[in-house]
Amino acid sequence: MTLQADSIAISLMKVSSDEQVRRKKRLVEYFEGKTFSNDSITHFFVIQWTIYFEFNPITITVDELKSTGRFGIIQNVDIRKQIISTYNTYTIFTDNFQPYYERNREELRKLTLKIPGVIDYEILRNKTKPNIIDALNDDELKNRILANYAIRLNIEIGNLQNENQLLLKQLKNYLFEL
Repeated sequence: MTLQADSIAISLMKVSSDEQVRRKKRLVEYFEGKTFSNDSITHFFVIQWTIYFEFNPITITVDELKSTGRFGIIQNVDIRKQIISTYNTYTIFTDNFQPYYERNREELRKLTLKIPGVIDYEILRNKTKPNIIDALNDDELKNRILANYAIRLNIEIGNLQNENQLLLKQLKNYLFEL
């Protein structure tokens, strides 16, 4: 079932996004004066630009129902409304939030290329650890981290999850009543 596949994809994104937000909040604490070791700061920092979110909902059935004018075969009006709401939420996420987040993630990633050793350390497992603490003194990098929209994306992934779960619940209840 396509909704179940979407539900799994959304749940996996939510887990990663929750971790990204948790680490971002730790970076904010660092910017506010809390002290952490260089290794901890690196741990909090790296996830801010390495996670790539791509949600591609499976919409073939809904698209077919819409294009053929057969959406009315779903007689339960509440379920029809929830299907429309769910897929509208998917569209808003994939057309607006996801690309906006990705552009900001890419800008942050470009800034990290200026930090000696960050890319080598993460991807190639170079033995030379970058000094993230020194790098975070750069105002442009600091501002990009603070504004990388990870928290907003996390909220929107939560909205996807809520819409998807509500529709699944309604469909399950409807089928149980049959």
